[in-house]
Amino acid sequence: MRRRSNDVLAVEETAQVLGIGRQTAYSECRRFLATDGREGIPCHRIGRRILIYRAELEAWLGFSIVWPPESNEPPAGAPPARLAASTNPKRARNKRRGRRVNVGQATLPF
Repeated sequence: MRRRSNDVLAVEETAQVLGIGRQTAYSECRRFLATDGREGIPCHRIGRRILIYRAELEAWLGFSIVWPPESNEPPAGAPPARLAASTNPKRARNKRRGRRVNVGQATLPF
């Protein structure tokens, strides 16, 4: 279920805004919580969730962020787009070739 408010970001969304990996964002948030806010990405733990308030993130960065980020990627819930040069649907899905045997080829004696 998506939130309607842009004031609170999940760790994955924050990683996307900062241009870092998901695991790096989680480790920086854990570091913030472990050092009582001295190091890492400012966040809050609510139960099992880690949330980042947009205002705190912008103050930490020193500039405002654009959310949702402008990208050419489809939204997370969107079905995958079809390729322009799609494969023939009647073709077998297994791309491994069968064994080719030349009729005139001599067989090995073993």
